[in-house]
This record gives sequence, structure tokens and C-alpha cells, in this order.
Amino acid sequence: MRISSPTLFVQKGEIMELRYSTRYYTLGSFCDIKEEWETLQKGPEMTYFQTYDWYKSLLSCASSDTNKYESRFVALFKDSIVKVIAPIFVIKHSFNFINKRGIYLLGYGGWSDYLNFIYNDASEEDLIFIFNDIKSHYGCSKFFFEDVPQQSLLYSAIIDHYAIEVDEKTICVELSVPKSLEAYHKCLSKNTRQNLRTATNRLIKSGLDIKCCFDDNKTERIEFEELREKGLHRKYRSYSIIERLKIHVAVILRHSFRSAPPFYTDANSRIMTAYINNELAAFFNYGFDKVHKCIVMMAVGTSGKYWRYSPGMLLVYEYVKHAIEKREIEVIDFTRGNERYKYALGGKEHYNHRVVFLVH
Repeated sequence: MRISSPTLFVQKGEIMELRYSTRYYTLGSFCDIKEEWETLQKGPEMTYFQTYDWYKSLLSCASSDTNKYESRFVALFKDSIVKVIAPIFVIKHSFNFINKRGIYLLGYGGWSDYLNFIYNDASEEDLIFIFNDIKSHYGCSKFFFEDVPQQSLLYSAIIDHYAIEVDEKTICVELSVPKSLEAYHKCLSKNTRQNLRTATNRLIKSGLDIKCCFDDNKTERIEFEELREKGLHRKYRSYSIIERLKIHVAVILRHSFRSAPPFYTDANSRIMTAYINNELAAFFNYGFDKVHKCIVMMAVGTSGKYWRYSPGMLLVYEYVKHAIEKREIEVIDFTRGNERYKYALGGKEHYNHRVVFLVH
């Protein structure tokens, strides 16, 4: 663990009366800041993917440090209080063509749909200091940040203060849970309401019964993995040869945090399921953020056998009705991707950014 000397922060020629210092924690020592982390993760911009437990499960599959790269958690102290924790992945030497030397956000390319620093009431000045410290520590001015939420302080600080080389926007979709079932039906299109009725009527005409469970505690999860893999295979077959080639190149050459699905590694994640005649027809693996009253969708699977009955859409529709009744959550976040069903169920777009920038 590397500790910097306390520093007086200088801005526009004026010395501010705040003492800054940083500490660099390794994969083995980041548990030393668990208490501070669990306080910061309650901040209004934090998500399920910024929690200490999420990183603990993520890093259970992470590679050890090598001469090419390393993982660090940079804690910024202001007057001896932890204000920001920056989970970073440092590529020290470019390799395999597409792994460029620079600073990355820890967890990129994996199951973390939103990547960010960990903070509550931080300021842009705090982030500027930590960027400068990281640059000085590694002698590297280039940063490659992925999946940064557009409305975050981190994205604002980057855009406001640094030279941007790349800024690419990607779509995410979330649903604000309505106050009543009547209000929810009003926000659904006529076509969506008709599709839900059609799916239900098809089940009835076929003599099939669907049962939904919103927290399936099955310990044997190979069934979920098999259903997910079949869905990915169907999707893969729809890609062009060029798209398939790009996927293979990325898997072979690019270093990223591809771990086992959350339903294997994340003990806190939950699974909602739909069974048709006692056979698994659809599931969603999700994280429940009690502090922010939000669930985030992660792994998903739908059976091709029951595709015409839209079990995934019926499952989420029933979950929304359940959420309206229980009032435990305010947001259902479908996370990355613009799949049609997300909009059909009432979701609205928000955005992530991939930003490549220089810290001078």
C-alpha cells in the first residue's frame, strides 16, 4: 500500500485550506477500507455496481497483478477523511495490439454496467486532485474510461477539465415505477397492452400455466446457465461474419473483467423466474439496491421453446405490478442495451460514455 504525503491543494494561484493525501490499496488490502467504502456507496450517484460487496465478488475472478498490469484502489483523504475511492486498472505496457498503456476503470468489459469512482459529497476539485495523483504515481497521462454514467460528477469533471480524444455515447434504459397499476397501464402503448393480452391468451388456449417467482432461491443454477447460453447462441447466429470476427478478436486479445455470471459469483444477487408447466421459460438475474430503492438487471435467459408466449415480458410485467404493490423500489434499471422489450415495458433512455482523455 503506497501512501502519499499530505498536500495543500492549489487552484488558480490560491492555496485552499484542505489537506489531501492518497493511499493505494491492492486486491489483497482493499478490505482495509471496507467501512469507509460502505459509507460512500450510499451516495446519490452510486449504484449496485459501486458497492463493496459487488467488487468483492467481481475480484474473486480477477487476475493477479503482472508486469503488464495491476489493479488498485486509490483512496483520497481530505483532512484525514476518505472522500473518494477510485477503483482503477493500470496497463503498464501495451500488449496484444488493443490493450493500450493507460489508466482504466476496474471492471471494464465485464458485468459492471455502470463504472464510477466511489463518493458521496465529493467535488470536481477532489477528482482533479486524484487524477493528478494517479498520473504522477504511474507516469501516465492517458485514461480510458468506459461505461461512465452521463449524469455523474465523474463524467462532468472529465468533460470540464481534460483534453478529450474520444467520447462515445451508449444507451441504457430504466423504468420509474409508477404510483399505481392504472398509471402504469397508461404509460404502456396500445400495442404493448395488446401483446401482453395476446401472450396470456396463447397460454390459455394451449392449456399452459405460467408461474412467476420474484426471488427464486434455487441453489442449483446450472439450469439458468444453460438457458442463458442457448439465448446467446441464438443471438450469435444472427450476427454477420464481420461482427463474429470482432467478437473473437476481442475475446482473444483484449484484457477485460469477464467473470462467471453474477448468479454464480454474487451471493447478494437475486433471480426472478417464470416457469411454464414447471419448465423454466425465462429468468432475470438482478441486484437489489435497498439504499437507492433500485434493481439492476444483469444476466437474462429466455427459452426458445416458449418464445411465442413472451415469458420474459410477462415476467417483468408481473414484477412491475409486484413493485407497485410493495413500494420497495422506485426504479427498475434494465441497464445497458436498447432491446425492444425494455421500451415496450415503459423504459426510458439514459446514457453511458466511453471517454478517452489526457490529464496534463
